[in-house]
Amino acid sequence: MASPFQKQARDRKFIYIGLIIVLFTFAWFWRHYNIDAQASKLAIREINRGDVELSGSVIRLTLCPLDFCD
Repeated sequence: MASPFQKQARDRKFIYIGLIIVLFTFAWFWRHYNIDAQASKLAIREINRGDVELSGSVIRLTLCPLDFCD
């Protein structure tokens, strides 16, 4: 049986993991529905500007696989 200290530590870890998941999910939805929509409306996306570079995009997406660096 685990000691009370170990139980508290485990409970804190679950709370922190849950908070991280909630915050990342919120950030993804905020970006997807707010930031990307505004960028498209203002025509400031990379495609709209006309300077799409394949090699730069591949490197950026390789270094930031979760799409947080765009």
